Amino acid sequence: MIQFTTPRLCVRMFRQDDAAALAEYRSDPEVARYVPWGPPYSIEKASDMIGRMAGRDFYNCGDTGLNMAVERHSDHQLIGEAMIKHDHGDPRQGIIGYALARKFHGRGFGAELTRGLIDRFFAAEESHRATAYCDARNIASIRVLEKVGMRLEAEFRRGVFAKGEWVDERVYALLREEWTGARR
Repeated sequence: MIQFTTPRLCVRMFRQDDAAALAEYRSDPEVARYVPWGPPYSIEKASDMIGRMAGRDFYNCGDTGLNMAVERHSDHQLIGEAMIKHDHGDPRQGIIGYALARKFHGRGFGAELTRGLIDRFFAAEESHRATAYCDARNIASIRVLEKVGMRLEAEFRRGVFAKGEWVDERVYALLREEWTGARR
């Protein structure tokens, strides 16, 4: 089921036949560098994750969230994933995220996808605030979040223990009225 589209991308529910491609890019150390999961990421793990997403909905995904497949229109190739979840159980506040296979970095897909996620989230009248958490070392994601108009709200010094070390985490956010005002 398609969740939303952008000029070059289609964001849809994962299918079991995506498991091999999902496992491949999630196993790439460069892709996994600043995210909670890490290599190796098996096809079985990918298949389990896809199974857990079945039946979830963009606006009713709860605190556990919804991971969606991102494919390129031109060739229907899976290039990454998008994530949405409720912030503190409140569906009016969404946490967004994404990961792209390395060969698709630096081509504008991250910003295009993030704009699409924000558009889709704010399409619900009750949506109030979109938030993104980012490892402070992830300069590429910081650029994407700033490019789409999200503002830095906080930086937690050594606030997250990830992959055996304490790391700084940045919090970016955008209010509905900021997004709709900027889109005019």
